[in-house]
Amino acid sequence: MKSQKIFGCLALGLLAAATLASCGDTTGTSEKATTSDEPTTSTTPSTSESTPEEVTLTYQYVGEDASMASYGFAYSFYMNAYSDGTIDGYGYSMYSMNTTDAANNENLYKWFTGKWGKAKDDDDAECIRFIVDYADGVKSTTGDALTNKSNYYVYENSNGTLTDINAFNIPIGLSGRTTKATYNTTQYADQNAFIKGTSYKFTEPESYLAVFNDTNTYDRVYCYEEGKGYMYGSAIDPADNTRKYYPKNDVTWTYTDSKLSLIISSAAHEAVLDGKKATVSWSEALYGTYTVEHNLVCEDASALTKSAVGGDTEGPSYAAGTIYFTYNYLASYNLSMSFSATYSVWTAAVGSPTTAYTNVEGDTSELMAFTPDSDHSTATFSLKKDGSFAFAYTLAGNAISKVGTFTYTGTYSFTLTTTDGSVAEVTTSIAR
Repeated sequence: MKSQKIFGCLALGLLAAATLASCGDTTGTSEKATTSDEPTTSTTPSTSESTPEEVTLTYQYVGEDASMASYGFAYSFYMNAYSDGTIDGYGYSMYSMNTTDAANNENLYKWFTGKWGKAKDDDDAECIRFIVDYADGVKSTTGDALTNKSNYYVYENSNGTLTDINAFNIPIGLSGRTTKATYNTTQYADQNAFIKGTSYKFTEPESYLAVFNDTNTYDRVYCYEEGKGYMYGSAIDPADNTRKYYPKNDVTWTYTDSKLSLIISSAAHEAVLDGKKATVSWSEALYGTYTVEHNLVCEDASALTKSAVGGDTEGPSYAAGTIYFTYNYLASYNLSMSFSATYSVWTAAVGSPTTAYTNVEGDTSELMAFTPDSDHSTATFSLKKDGSFAFAYTLAGNAISKVGTFTYTGTYSFTLTTTDGSVAEVTTSIAR
């Protein structure tokens, strides 16, 4: 594959920064209080000018992180330590299911380089020290080069294996992420073996009530009992040109008052029913003005529309009379969440849900604040009397915010214009 690859994601335009752990325990995640750039004892073998010694793989650590898969992050990775004291390592987008040869695989990225050797910790105990750098060319999605260096100290177990690294730095997520790196006793022989061994393999659910297929994106939604469901994304494996599926979002479904709805990423999408057939269509904003059109079709949704099954007793999780809406935070990824306000709060602020609001010039005091859904308890969304709005959210300890102006023309409809120029239509509903 190419000797240099720029690591980039289409999600979360966020910096990754490696952190250094402290040495002294036996978890394999620690860093010595005072370190030099070289291990205490090198493992570099002695060589001869006439018979150079073959470089072999000594240790291998592997891991994966799919905790942020809904934002586009799902990676497996490995770190190799070789007999000449060098280190390299790669990350692979395992939900891409791209199993083409490593030399040309666009979803395989060189993440790590470095060196290793025998060392002693602060208690003078023998251990192995890995000094791991991000490889040349690894950048955040904002274009900043990542050059952080991490030190890991691991210890030999009684069976000859090495302790795991519980806080291993990988270049994804907000301000970098740490995840567990496990000592691999069955080492991947090469990059192709690593790709094939960690590429996600879809298994169709054995039992479900109905399945929706997206005629535009080819996503799938499986609906189960008790109003539950799951959405799988779709990708083509260029190795054999076959379509495969990967985990995407939890889904709930409801059937109330003869109306079938799918709730995906906190947004409710009502189906058009035609006999047994159900169609759910909506436009999803992804990046600024770029949108994706969804058209989910279920040829037989009768199992969902029977009153004895699933969501007939569900309905929106808001008290009757509550006005609620879904806000899509438009950035380099899609973050969708719901906010609500009771009818009395709404009418006290704007006078009537059907009456247009007139801005009060120069008055930046709060017009009304909305309550976020339970999954986004740190989020705030408020309207100011001067016609501005403010959105804030804390994700993984990092602050996300968006400000701009709003217009409200009545009939529960906002138009939001952010300071970067993106426009979002936010349509509210009243819970029955």
